[in-house]
Amino acid sequence: MGRFFSFGAFIFVLLSKQLVYNQGVLLAAVLGTASGAAHQCLYSLFRLCCTIGDVTGATAQAFLPQYYITDEKDGKVVGFDAGAARGTIKRIVAMTGLVALCNTAIAFAVPLLTPGLFTTDLEVMRLMRQAAPWAAAGLLMHPSVVGMEGCLLATKDIRWLVSNYVLTGGLSALATQLLLKLTPLRRVLDLNTIWIYLATYQGIRFLTFQWRLLFSSSGILRRAQPAVEKKTKKDA
Repeated sequence: MGRFFSFGAFIFVLLSKQLVYNQGVLLAAVLGTASGAAHQCLYSLFRLCCTIGDVTGATAQAFLPQYYITDEKDGKVVGFDAGAARGTIKRIVAMTGLVALCNTAIAFAVPLLTPGLFTTDLEVMRLMRQAAPWAAAGLLMHPSVVGMEGCLLATKDIRWLVSNYVLTGGLSALATQLLLKLTPLRRVLDLNTIWIYLATYQGIRFLTFQWRLLFSSSGILRRAQPAVEKKTKKDA
């Protein structure tokens, strides 16, 4: 179990996110050819922008490990210097603003101004234009989300992160089944609904990750000095 939480969690996080995005593809598949094609075009653009935004998470995982506190005898990580890392974490989260604006601009501009890059079908273009604002809303939050996720991964807050993804992944699967099987909800299912659903997923991660980092008593930005430092001072 220890090995899983040290490595397998990374794979689990990726699979959980892919599960949620695949739910959107499943919902689009039942809407017909035009909606399915419009969703695929918009989803391809969305994933391209997500790749650009993922740099924030990679940055966090690259720069935060230097603040680990290790045992001098065996080299194992025994703590995290939250005080020293606070400035770096805040800069990582802040730098996502520029990436978020770029992604949002792309998500708006391509469907509205140059949809011909993906299709020449007028109905598909119309559906893309309608759903574009919701896709842009999700992309506006994405760089911050992966930046904060990178902070959580880099500081080894793995159990909380896995629990969060178990919950959001389960709720995603439940929401999909409700939309497919409940007649009142099935009536409101369209391409906009799918992208509202995906934007809501981003919003839930944005709020819960922010809470964990900034406001939770166990969050890395609100932790007191690591216990190992206190012990060292006491021994001295």
